[in-house]
Amino acid sequence: KQKKKKMRNYIIYLNLFFVCCYGIFDKTLLFDEGNKQIKNNNNYSDDQMACLNFLIDNMPPIDISNDAISISFLMENINLALKARNTTQWAASVPWDIFLNDVLPYASLDEPRDDWRNLFFNKFISLVTNSKSITEAAQIINKEIWAFWNISFVPNQTPFTLSPFQTIAHGNASCTGLSIFLVDACRSVGIPARVAGTPHWNRGASDCPDGDMSELCGNHDWVEIWDGQWYFTGAHEYTDAGFNNTWFFPDPVKFQIPGTVNHSVFASSWNATGTFYPLAWDWNYTAVPAIDVTTFYLSGI
Repeated sequence: KQKKKKMRNYIIYLNLFFVCCYGIFDKTLLFDEGNKQIKNNNNYSDDQMACLNFLIDNMPPIDISNDAISISFLMENINLALKARNTTQWAASVPWDIFLNDVLPYASLDEPRDDWRNLFFNKFISLVTNSKSITEAAQIINKEIWAFWNISFVPNQTPFTLSPFQTIAHGNASCTGLSIFLVDACRSVGIPARVAGTPHWNRGASDCPDGDMSELCGNHDWVEIWDGQWYFTGAHEYTDAGFNNTWFFPDPVKFQIPGTVNHSVFASSWNATGTFYPLAWDWNYTAVPAIDVTTFYLSGI
């Protein structure tokens, strides 16, 4: 039994190795959750296979070695993401490439991988079914979801509270955990969303005499929402003024510098980009793809 299990796992990881390193995915071979056996994929639709390929092709190393990330787990996420896409007209209108990268993924950064999508879809879909646009739906989500579990903002909780279920269990999170929570809530109902942020504010010596070690020059994360273009909002910071109205815009984001690590603004991505999202709590982890979006924020000032 032990030898058979090792052989099955060897085949699985060998297949995933070629997926991640060479972009090769043998579509006749998949592993299922119950016994990790390889099985035929003929039962999956073209859309399901496109989603599965996208998730596996860009899967980070921590998920390849994670027993919780099975075909069953992936297929549940895929089926629920497609269900949300087909529930409202505005969700169905999201371009396929945006859907794949910013609705489908089950994670944003290096947070523990929770099975949040079914819970969130059932909790939140009724909030937005009558919404006329992605923007209206996202505003409702950011305003209403926190009351379901009485979630509040508490600073300095990263990395102890990052994933949605950790946030629910503790009843709070800091900006990173709240941002991940809002991104997942949005994705669960078909809203394209991603985490954005900066490792350090670049406020200057007057505000931060110790440079990046000063408290005022710490990291901050927030959320970007796609509705024809990208907009930004603070997690658990709903305002009637709508998107692009936050405490950090235009000041201090106007001091950020494109093309750096510490002082640029990044948006997370599932698809590989050639750039990584710097994690202020784990500088050695560089496996989260990102886009340097600093100029977007500077151009809006």
